[in-house]
Amino acid sequence: MRSPYDTMYKDFKFNIPRTTRKYRKYGTPNFYGQRGKDFRAKNGVNLNYSLDDIEKKMNFQESMSQYFGMVKLLDDKLGELFGKIKNLGIENSTIICFTSDHGDLAFEHGRKQKQEPYLTSAGIPMIMKYPG
Repeated sequence: MRSPYDTMYKDFKFNIPRTTRKYRKYGTPNFYGQRGKDFRAKNGVNLNYSLDDIEKKMNFQESMSQYFGMVKLLDDKLGELFGKIKNLGIENSTIICFTSDHGDLAFEHGRKQKQEPYLTSAGIPMIMKYPG
């Protein structure tokens, strides 16, 4: 990611999500890591990792800093797009729709990316702007 977005959140202190702390207390859900009849970790992830592993080995702080920088970059670019459309005088004849294919678990339930069907990764933003 490019400057300044790659470092703008580097000094923030992100907290491990509540769902990850709960997961470590109560264990894994039944579907976690299953593929058919066998049971193994998905994508090479060790199911027995600790909160300390998430903080240090999985680079939690750095990952979250980069994620929030990326979101800020998208916010800024959408703002520029809306501004440009307004400046061109075509805002009343332009439809804008912005969405994504998925969200990111962002360490919820101890996971990254979209690997499980939790609301965190299934619930995605959608921005629509149309005349009137």
